Amino acid sequence: MLEHPDITRTRLTGYPEPEPTPEECEHCSDETFSFLQFDDMKFCSRHCLVEWLIKNNYVEGGVVS
Repeated sequence: MLEHPDITRTRLTGYPEPEPTPEECEHCSDETFSFLQFDDMKFCSRHCLVEWLIKNNYVEGGVVS
């Protein structure tokens, strides 16, 4: 008997969809499941984005909290 792939996967893994895998941030190499987008670039966190903005002279550096 044929079974729908979602049912088979749920029986084997407990999840109907493939488990998400983290992606590596292009700027700091941390792994994350979600990104912030600025222009055409993706950042793993606000801190990573702010550090990139300071490094590339989009803003002047100061205390980043």
